[in-house]
Amino acid sequence: MALSGTGTPHNPAGGELPMARLQAWLAANVPGTAPAASARLVTGGRSNLTYVISCADGTRIVLRRPPAGRWDAGAHDVLREHRILNALHQTSVPVPAPLGACDDEVVIGAPFYVMEHVEGEVLDSELQAGTYLPWQRWQLGMELIEVMARLHALSPGEHGLGDLSPPGVYAERHLRRWSRQWDAQATRDLPAVREAVRRLQAAVPGAAERALVHHDYRLGNVITGGGEIRAVLDWELAALGDPAADLGYLGVRMAVPAAALGPPGEPLRLSGFPSFDQMVERYEHVTGRPVRGLGFHRALAALRWTVIAEGIYLRFRQGVMGSQEADLGFLRDRVEILAEFTLHCASSRL
Repeated sequence: MALSGTGTPHNPAGGELPMARLQAWLAANVPGTAPAASARLVTGGRSNLTYVISCADGTRIVLRRPPAGRWDAGAHDVLREHRILNALHQTSVPVPAPLGACDDEVVIGAPFYVMEHVEGEVLDSELQAGTYLPWQRWQLGMELIEVMARLHALSPGEHGLGDLSPPGVYAERHLRRWSRQWDAQATRDLPAVREAVRRLQAAVPGAAERALVHHDYRLGNVITGGGEIRAVLDWELAALGDPAADLGYLGVRMAVPAAALGPPGEPLRLSGFPSFDQMVERYEHVTGRPVRGLGFHRALAALRWTVIAEGIYLRFRQGVMGSQEADLGFLRDRVEILAEFTLHCASSRL
């Protein structure tokens, strides 16, 4: 797994990772792994923390663990993420091969799992995607949608994920979840969020097909190489739900005000990439079925993004993201921009 960003070996709670204890665990649980020589925290992560572990023989593996401090029940569940990777490995959806998981917090101070390091590039900025030719962008954008379609075509039950999410109407459950999470972590009152929630509550669609939904599916969460997608990353938000949720989130990223994205921007906005409408059309062609409820799920995705952004702002303000630094003013302003955008989406046809 190739990851962009820079960093220095450290533990989110302060100090370096306990390499001796980690190495003892790797030796006992991941046979064939050479001794771990160093660990580098990859910057850019705003939720679960990702480390690249360099081994003595020159190989690398990747470790994922939750951030330090407290978090809501069910959030940052790296063991659940590891379970999803296990289920998807060797399916038509490319993911890094999982190598092992540990629920004993004594080892490094938190649960964690390790996976293979996939060589390639993460195009998480307009600058990086700008190095590709227009026809390469088109091809990559279409493959992004085709991989999504393959993901949604998988039967969760056949891959041991039938119990990943509770039964019930997905849209109703997630709207309730994100509105409650906003109430629990909001650092100030934003009327736009309250009004958007009210409008969404009045437009909740009924039960839909239950598919495995990634919930953060975007170009910045895949590894590319050789003109293809080599691995889909960051499965911590995945759930069983309406496939339109992933499409809605992608549409939100392509339409949100640029000020909410910051300098990295959204690569899919560059010329050459297919438009969102073209992506939806391709998705419908590959899956053989129309997308329903896309307006509602775009607004719900905007709300979820607003809530997650507020959580990121809160964690940085509390100082629980290790040595990673951030512009608190930007993070705070971004939430307010996203809140207004969420209301705009919720005011459109749902």
